[in-house]
Amino acid sequence: MILLDNPKEENLSVEFFGKIRVFDGFHTGKMMELFVKVRQQYCEKRERMQVLFTLSPSPFDRPIWNELDAVAFKENACDLNE
Repeated sequence: MILLDNPKEENLSVEFFGKIRVFDGFHTGKMMELFVKVRQQYCEKRERMQVLFTLSPSPFDRPIWNELDAVAFKENACDLNE
């Protein structure tokens, strides 16, 4: 479980970085470490926070993170699903 908390209840765009250990039930049957970046963006129009997770078993200094960092919220993300 991941809990993202904004104790001041500010509507800010924030990034979190870290590592999590999860069970790989699909391939190895062992615990594995994933590097995680979580970005949140406040949607003023809907008064909701949007959250984007990127995960990889590779450390943050590896080339895959250049591709993962290019993943972004759509410019009109607040207008989706209306």
